[in-house]
Amino acid sequence: CHLLGLDFSLVNSENIKEARHKIAFDLWEAANDAVLQSRMSTFKPPKRAPVKPVDLG
Repeated sequence: CHLLGLDFSLVNSENIKEARHKIAFDLWEAANDAVLQSRMSTFKPPKRAPVKPVDLG
């Protein structure tokens, strides 16, 4: 919050609890969506070329 200039009251436990409930409901809703299930069952990830490791040292 501090880095974004937001009020610290946004991180109170009630807001966090409400956000968790919303996420849980959205996941439940998605799990019961026939169209989404169909799309996910036929999803094929894009092929990518191997990436060379980068030394961060």
